[in-house]
Amino acid sequence: MKVLVTGGNGQLGKELRKVLPTADYITRQDADLTKENHVQRMYQHYKPNIVIHTAALVGNMPDQINKPTEYLLDNVKMNTFMVDEALKRGVQKLIAISSTGIYPNVRTYPISEDQLHDGAPTLGFFSYSIAKRTMVVHVEAIRKQYGLDYCHLAVGNMYGSCDRFDENSHFIATMMKEIHQARTTGQNYITLYGTGKPLRQFVNASDVALVIKQIIDRNVYENFNLTDDKNISVGEMAELILDVLGFNDILIQYDPNKPDGQYRKDVSIKKFRKVFPDFEFRNVREGIKEMYRRNFDE
Repeated sequence: MKVLVTGGNGQLGKELRKVLPTADYITRQDADLTKENHVQRMYQHYKPNIVIHTAALVGNMPDQINKPTEYLLDNVKMNTFMVDEALKRGVQKLIAISSTGIYPNVRTYPISEDQLHDGAPTLGFFSYSIAKRTMVVHVEAIRKQYGLDYCHLAVGNMYGSCDRFDENSHFIATMMKEIHQARTTGQNYITLYGTGKPLRQFVNASDVALVIKQIIDRNVYENFNLTDDKNISVGEMAELILDVLGFNDILIQYDPNKPDGQYRKDVSIKKFRKVFPDFEFRNVREGIKEMYRRNFDE
């Protein structure tokens, strides 16, 4: 069994290295996945039996609003070249990583997998979402037409000790970075975008890696939403992080002039539970504590 993982230096890629140590991990330094000839050479060199496609151009809402062309084209190219070349090379099994953020704003929640095309994605992440939806359609078309074990996972808001802490960090990483800066500069508050009211689901990247390993080990290539089903407001998560870290003296301010994003995005994980009924998601308090310790205390 030869496993190929794209996005090898990303948050999920780093977690996969821990549970699939013998896989081949591709980074930006190894291949530019937006170029078809690079993708072809990569497949020719590694000759994988299983592909885990985690690579993507990702970023926060302001960056996606400012660069919609890049978020559309780069992701469409990467996804199309990766999936199409896997089919051409006879790869029998492929896991493509998507996001729960690509779902439309629907009337009833939680959102199930079959509601993906019930409306347009939120405007703040429109280009990225359309690119990911295109990948989902591509994967499902191959699965239907050729009967191959190609599947996609719609993953919730990931966090974890391997997250990045730059201008395009995920929500929890961004907040930790601001909290740490406040502590080191003696500032007694942090400022968050919007009102703090939007609801979100979070999942530790290590849990996603474990599920992917179990998919391979148990040979159950199914499409499903993958996240802890607890629904937490942005404001509640901010307060939880401060409480876990023991920084209750820091105040939270909100900037209502900045966008909130979609109010709800919570998804159903009933389909996931049918496949993995006994899977236990990592306790968020423990995950936050480890994330801060590994990135700021060491």
